[in-house]
Formats: sequence, C-alpha cells, structure tokens
Amino acid sequence: MSGFTLRNIDGKPSGFIARIQRNIRYFSALGMQHDDKTIKQSKAIGITEATEDTMYNMYGQSQIFTGSDIGGKEFIAFYDKEYPTRRDFLRRFAMNGEIEHVLEVIADETIIYDDNNYFAYPNTKVLKSVLKQEKAKEIIDDLNAAYKKVYYAFGFNDGHDAWHYCKKLLVDGFLAFEIIYDVNKKDDAENVIGFKELDPVSLEPELKKDELGNEYKVWIQYKGDAERQRELLDSNLIYISWARTNFVSRLSYVERLVRSFNMLRTLENSRIIWNVINSQYRMKIVVPIGTQSEAKARTRLAELRGMYKEDITIADESGEVTINGQPNFSFAKTYILPSKEGNTTEIDSFKPEGYNMQDTDSLKYFWMRFIVETKVPESRFSTSAESEGVDGGSWTGGDEIAREEIRFSNFINRIRSIFKDILLKPTWYQFCLKHPEFADDMNLKGAIGLLFVEENLFTVAKQRSVANAGASIVSTLMGITQPGVGPDGSPTDVPYFDPKFLIEKYMQMTDVDLALNKKYRDERQEEIRKLTAAYARLNAARGEGEQGEGSMGGDEGFGGGFGGDFGGEGGMDFGGD
Repeated sequence: MSGFTLRNIDGKPSGFIARIQRNIRYFSALGMQHDDKTIKQSKAIGITEATEDTMYNMYGQSQIFTGSDIGGKEFIAFYDKEYPTRRDFLRRFAMNGEIEHVLEVIADETIIYDDNNYFAYPNTKVLKSVLKQEKAKEIIDDLNAAYKKVYYAFGFNDGHDAWHYCKKLLVDGFLAFEIIYDVNKKDDAENVIGFKELDPVSLEPELKKDELGNEYKVWIQYKGDAERQRELLDSNLIYISWARTNFVSRLSYVERLVRSFNMLRTLENSRIIWNVINSQYRMKIVVPIGTQSEAKARTRLAELRGMYKEDITIADESGEVTINGQPNFSFAKTYILPSKEGNTTEIDSFKPEGYNMQDTDSLKYFWMRFIVETKVPESRFSTSAESEGVDGGSWTGGDEIAREEIRFSNFINRIRSIFKDILLKPTWYQFCLKHPEFADDMNLKGAIGLLFVEENLFTVAKQRSVANAGASIVSTLMGITQPGVGPDGSPTDVPYFDPKFLIEKYMQMTDVDLALNKKYRDERQEEIRKLTAAYARLNAARGEGEQGEGSMGGDEGFGGGFGGDFGGEGGMDFGGD
C-alpha cells in the first residue's frame, strides 16, 4: 500500500505510510525550491495564472497554476470537465478499421522490441562524455541496474504492454501510474517493486508544506470522496499528457483525425447506398382503378407507400447495410401504382435518376486528405508493391527516400519524447534510492536519456547518405592547400581548412558526438602510450634499449627502428619507472 496517505478527521497523516512519505518526500520537493524562487522573483502574470479560477487562491493553490507558466507543462485532465465524455467518444472512434490501422502503424514504429524483448535502453552517451572514467563505470552500471529493475517491475519484459500503452496514449492523450515501493525495517522506501495504472481524470495536483516550511508536490485522487480520496507524492506518480499547457494542441492524437475521417466515411457511404439502389431491377405496374372514391384511393396509396418505402442505413462499426431493418434485400422490385385513366394494365421498367456516383475522384481527394492528417507516409497505406517511386520490397539509398519519411521519423521521435517518462522517472528515483547524494544533481539527471530500438531503414539510409556526402566534401576540401611551414621547419603546403571545422560543418556532428569521439581517441592514445612504455621497459630489461641494437621485432624492422631511435639516449625517459 506504499504511496498513498490515509488521513484522519484532523487532516494529519496516519500510520506507517506517513513514515514512508518522509523518506521519499524529498524527491517530490526536488526543483520546487528553484521554481518557488523563480515565481517569487517574477513580476508579470502568466497565461495560466491569469485565467485561473480565483477560488484556488482561497486554498493557497495558485502556485500550481503559476508553475504551469514557468516549469511544469503537463495538461491536467482533471481541469477539463468534458474530457471523460470526449474520451469515451475517442475510444469508440478508434475502433474504426482505418483509425486502428493508423494507430498500429505509429505504435509499431514507436515501440520496436529486440530479441530480448526490450524496446529501449538507457542512453548514457552524454554521461560517458562528461564523467571521469573511474566514476563513469559505477554510475552507468547502477543506472542500468535501476533501469532493468523498473523495466521488470512494469512487466515489459513479458508481453507487449508498452506497445498497448503507447497506443492508449495516442487515443486517450493521458497516462498515469502509481510507483509502488517496498520498505526496509526502518520503513524507508528501498526499491521500486511495481506500478498501478490510474485514471488521469481522478488526479489533481496540489502543493503541501512540511514541518520545516519546504514545499513539495502531491496529487489528490478522487478529491472530496470520503471513501476513495487518496494523497500521492509526486515521486509516487507518473503522469504523461499529449497536450501541453499554454500551447494550442489537441488533447490526443486521434482527435485530429475525426473531421477528415467522418467526411471520408460520408462519401463512402453515399457510394455504397448509390450502388445498392442502382443494383435493383425495378418494374412499374400501373393499374387502373376506375371510379373508386377518393377515400378508398388514398387508403390504397398509403398501403402502396408502406410497401415500397426503402430506408437504407449503414452501421459505422460493422459496415452492415440494412434496408428497412433487414440485412438481406431483393435485387428485383415491383411497383404497383393506381391510375384512374386507361382500361389496361401498363407494365414497364425504370431506373432511378440522380447524380452518377461511379466517379471516385472526390473519394480519392478526401482519402488523401485523411492520409495527410495522419502524418503517416502514403506508402504505408499502399497495397501494391510500389508507391510513389519507393519499392515496397527494396530500396537503394538516401536519394530515393521521400521527405515524408523523414517527417514521419521526426513525428515518431516527438511521440517517444512524451512516452519516455514512463521509464525515465522511476529509473531516476530507483537510482537515487541507492545514491541519494545525486538526488539534487540536475545535470546528471539531464544527461540520462532513453535510446529506443530503431528499425526505420529509411532514416538510417538517409543518415548514412548524409554522412557519406559530408565525408566526400571534407576529403575534397582538405585537398585545398596553401604555403606553410612543416613540423621540421621547412616550407611546404599545408591544408587551408582545419579538419575539425569541416567535420562540424559538413558531417553534422553534435558537440556530444565530438566530445565522445575525443574521449575515445584519448583513451586509445593512452593505451598506445602504455603499450609503448611496456615495450620500452621490456627492452630496457633485456639490455636492448640501452645498446640500441633493436633486436626486438627481428626482420620486420620494428625492433631496429624502436631501439635505434630511443636506444641512443638510453631509453630511460620513455621507459617510465
């Protein structure tokens, strides 16, 4: 039951849960001091702060709204009273086949499992470039261990729950989980042992103060419900939202598809109804009724109207077409009409008149509009082997990659940047439980990322193509020389451009890539220096370095050059200790 607080009538926490709160409450206060200082120094009124309900000032909760203008940007579902109804509609809407296909394509690109059933790994690339080598290994090992513990606690190693959660985020726009900790003998939180999915609508953020006056963030669940109200620390909660506060955005991805899909579905239904109506063979029979009274004629016409009435409907969920409530209908129909004129019965066939809907150009237009709204490349909807010049079975290089594939890759990365908190937040807390000295190290926290398993061959091909073209340009420009002075002081031609400048400009290397490359290069040079020193000590021990005979290496010439160069000076400086 770790993670929520039962309260007495006087509002004070009770039981062992209060002691657990004191242990992990520090995590919930991280960053609050900085935000509080920033808020106090601010003189303007933020967007959210200006539009908040004044009633929150009565309870001292205005800082929650002020913080939305400064730090936290999550959109809170609790404040949108219409959201539960919209969510129910979006969930039903997402069951349409076309929408489900789009969601599965995006989820398949976002969450890709490897052979070990992992879809992401801790990205410690930045850490390796900034940490000292002797500390980096311990920190990275502990981070990997914390990540594995969280991954297993979620159960992501068994099944495809992460894929389903990603799809749920696209539909609902919100995800919320309680982080459950176990405790030691001192009732201190020790490890993350599990997660419980929560309803985001039931959660409202608030600020509390401890006995020292320090503020910390909590979430009130089912506020005002005497039976179900709970209080969770921010360190007990993962809250993910598609929309962001103060930005114009849909509450979920699926919302953007409603208009275009409904227009497309209307056009499709009109074609179906047109084909159903025109598939029937109609026969008209005109029967003379002579001198019947007007009342009898009207009665007869009403009977005929009931017989020939056609009410055609199409079910959105199943696509079933019904006529007058029946799924089966006749493809031949006879109409009998009364007439006061004539003495003989007339029999003739006829066709209904109207707009010819065999033309599908307008349908194709709205289908393309729907594809544009999805952000999914058109080739992903193709049923043929080729689409827009991209072969469905093979491709050759970056030049043939459609720009929409690059945009789609960027879109997937944005989804991952939202979804990654489902693992990063509990991983950081698990790491801090073992290393509390790093809990307030925001630089270390900011250097930890999530590296998703990639399988987008289009993006990889484009990156390789850009790198290959950049390397060719760098090689060409390095050939441009100017008169200069060589290492030995003699005049010679030297490169006009510095290699680092060309690599940064044309190879699109980031500062992190360059720093990591420099670190690997320095480590390799250090290994070479140690190896060279070891050879020098070995030669010195054999007496070869001092004599300059260079017998080591024999016929290959290595020993001769080595011993000759360094042996003349005794080999003492290079030999080390």
